[in-house]
Amino acid sequence: MKPNKSHENIKDLFNDPRIPQEIDISHQVMTKIKREKERFFVKYKVSILVAIGLIASLTTGYAAVQYYQLKNEKGEVLYQEKDISQYEGKSKIVKELDPETDTLYNKRWEIEDSLEPGTAAALYIVANNPKKLVFTVSTPFSYTALTDVQKKVGEGIVVPKTLPGGFTFLDAQLANDIKNQYDKEALYKQAEKEKKEFVMQPLEWTNELDYMYATYKDSEGSYLNFSITNYEDVEGSTTYVVDLDNQKKR
Repeated sequence: MKPNKSHENIKDLFNDPRIPQEIDISHQVMTKIKREKERFFVKYKVSILVAIGLIASLTTGYAAVQYYQLKNEKGEVLYQEKDISQYEGKSKIVKELDPETDTLYNKRWEIEDSLEPGTAAALYIVANNPKKLVFTVSTPFSYTALTDVQKKVGEGIVVPKTLPGGFTFLDAQLANDIKNQYDKEALYKQAEKEKKEFVMQPLEWTNELDYMYATYKDSEGSYLNFSITNYEDVEGSTTYVVDLDNQKKR
């Protein structure tokens, strides 16, 4: 599976040359991550469809939850979630982003938030973009009928109608991988010719599922979220999550 496309956008934020190198942009990055409600960083990918709602074991340390693990019958860790504070990679702190960069990325998020469900596109924003960056933006498909969801994911994945505890399917959002192929020069010329603030070039989805988020509801009005994510390279997959201790999981 190709890396989730939102990771590339976050990577752009780290690599932008206008941001000083001896600083830390973790606060801004965490804000974007919380906004998208997606995983921050996958250290290793796993080659199975992991249903997060079926995480098998809970490991605790002291008073706080340290991480969640899904193990196979051999005791090998197939998937685990750790709090972002446990990430051992290099971390830098940013007191303040360059105003131009901040404006560019805020515009990028604003445009993506306005897209219709099931849209994938290459986006070029003219203002505050001296490097002429082109972003890949997308919004997942949205369904309220389970039959439509099942048809979209195919026979290889079974999406349950009900879950233990009397929870019944309510709705779902899902996305496939994107064929990230576009013509930068064509976007530049289009923006110049049409004098537009931004231009987009539609992108195609592949037939391979990237992720699915489904919501279930019981008769008392309680909700349960069910997540399926497509990974590769089974052993040792780790996802780092913001504020893991504040999340309730079973």
